Amino acid sequence: MIDSFQKRKMGIKQVIHGFILQRAQSKLEKMDTEDPKYLAEKQKYQPEVWLENAVTRVGQIQVVTHPLKSTYPNAQIRESSSLYCRPKDLPQHDLIASHVLGESFEDDVTGNAAALDIFALLQQEYENKTLLQLCLDEDKAFIAALHDDLEVAEQWAQAFASVVEPKTSGVASHTAAKQLYWLEGNDPYEDDHYLLLSPLHSSSLAQAIFQHIDASRFSEQAKEIREAIKNNKKHEGVAHYYPNLAVQMIGGSKPQNISALTNKRKGVNYLLASLPPQWKTKKLLPPFYIDSIFKLFVRQRNEVCNPNYWLRELKQLFALNPPANRKTRQKVERLVQGLLDELYMFGLMYQQQLEPGWSADVRCQLPSSQQFWLDENRALQDEDFAQRWLSLDWERQLENDFARWLNLELGQSVSYLGDVEFHRWARAMRNQQTWQQVIRQSRKQLEQRFKDKSEYGVNT
Repeated sequence: MIDSFQKRKMGIKQVIHGFILQRAQSKLEKMDTEDPKYLAEKQKYQPEVWLENAVTRVGQIQVVTHPLKSTYPNAQIRESSSLYCRPKDLPQHDLIASHVLGESFEDDVTGNAAALDIFALLQQEYENKTLLQLCLDEDKAFIAALHDDLEVAEQWAQAFASVVEPKTSGVASHTAAKQLYWLEGNDPYEDDHYLLLSPLHSSSLAQAIFQHIDASRFSEQAKEIREAIKNNKKHEGVAHYYPNLAVQMIGGSKPQNISALTNKRKGVNYLLASLPPQWKTKKLLPPFYIDSIFKLFVRQRNEVCNPNYWLRELKQLFALNPPANRKTRQKVERLVQGLLDELYMFGLMYQQQLEPGWSADVRCQLPSSQQFWLDENRALQDEDFAQRWLSLDWERQLENDFARWLNLELGQSVSYLGDVEFHRWARAMRNQQTWQQVIRQSRKQLEQRFKDKSEYGVNT
């Protein structure tokens, strides 16, 4: 009875010999059996002869997962290093990279096209594994199937396994290869002090992505799903869309010079969109029918401002009844400054997004100080508004409005706030550099306008 080892050996040998026989038939069927070259050609395809010849030619190609030629087409395999990295052997992490392929990946090959028949042999499968995988795993049955002489078989197996090794004596790149290194150490002369930011292109991962996207776009099922959507009909399948998909052509008009998988994809390399998010901000409406802009300010929770963080931190700090020392004062000042920065951005939003003059609408019930702040550009077209803007001490009133509002907000959690804190918040706003700079700049602009009456009323 044949044991499992012998059964596997015979099965693998059958795969190898069947491949060679198939190639022989495709070659010999075009030749006349009476031709003297026919017998010589037939002899070349004897399994032992063909395998021995393949061993001598195996150095002309390299099986890879990361071909350097994808980055720079003129990089030669004997002068620069491409890599063969089985996904299961790569570091595992949460990002999408070659390691996610596991055992489901396709090998690629680069080098002399005349030796690609060796690669085709190694891609034949037995028990759901390629002959190359069996070879790299040093499968005993695979080795025994190569030759009856075990020593010869082991030599041939080593030769076939070397197909994944770089042909250079060491690791070598090319001066034109688009690989980006960043010095993360202190010595620029030490290779170990550099971090590789842009690694080699993964042809195996590109192939998996290509197959998945192409199936989602062009398969018969995908066409049926889109047709069902178009006709508003039900379908059990799932429609996949890839907006802003880009296509990078590798190898130009000769993708076969890059690698086998690149040629199989006709040079197509899909690039998924990696665009920053685009905010969709609601149209800003004038603050009508409210008597204090701070009622809107405290409700802000968007990409422009969010005062609630600073209010929450202040409330939590005061709730602990901290000691009245320098450390506490500095922390309070820092939190109030953060809140004032949010307030500045909030005011800027109204100044920049609303048309000047909105505060003249009868629906505007804001105090004059808040109108002067939020609609200051109205002064460039309304002389009466501009004169009041320049003559009234509205900045002090606005500071008091802020201080009063902050005391009320904090008073919901802290009961001992009073005049001392009121004056402290007002003073903090008065001393805020951004606030003072904006007021000075606006005042200077208006005063300049009044110096030349002929220009007054013209927006600049």
